[in-house]
Amino acid sequence: MEATVPTTTPQLIAEETFLIPNLAPAEPGAYVPVSSLLIRGEEPVIVDTSAPIFRERWKEAVFSLVDPADVKWIFLSHDDGDHTGALHEVLVACPSATLVSSFFAALTTAPPTKWTNCPATSTTRPSGCSTA
Repeated sequence: MEATVPTTTPQLIAEETFLIPNLAPAEPGAYVPVSSLLIRGEEPVIVDTSAPIFRERWKEAVFSLVDPADVKWIFLSHDDGDHTGALHEVLVACPSATLVSSFFAALTTAPPTKWTNCPATSTTRPSGCSTA
């Protein structure tokens, strides 16, 4: 009999700041937290975009708290898959958002359509490109 993973919901942890938790099954009866943050306020920020296995649940949770059109920043702490799982979808859903990350994380995770100062036909990052 397969154990059911506990359901999680966004948690208000500070004024206008929500923990978006998910639990990944580990050993029997144990779970690994895979969490991100949403900071609402004047310029809403999404901090990390969870793991691919939580993509749809994560987007539903985040976008129940903020209109995607209002998101101004998407911050990636680093480029591990459990932080970038919904990145491409979020960049599309949040057209006013700017991706903030290390150069390496942007190089490995941002789609070419979010690079700036690049030829329109670039599929690999030429010298001088940056992330919008």
